[in-house]
Amino acid sequence: MIQSFFAQQITFPIQKEIQAFEQIKRTQDYSIRLETNQKDEFSKLAISINELLDYIEKEKNRDQEK
Repeated sequence: MIQSFFAQQITFPIQKEIQAFEQIKRTQDYSIRLETNQKDEFSKLAISINELLDYIEKEKNRDQEK
């Protein structure tokens, strides 16, 4: 039971991030951001990914303006 709880604590955030990536890939909507409401490694990863998405979104907008 404890093992199942810890497995869910790890897999649930990963599943949410995978869903966000799949949505971004499917829609090419780079304004989608991952949730960062916790103070763990997953939130740190999500913050970094969101920064990357910010960069991609700005570059895409810049290319469209040209």
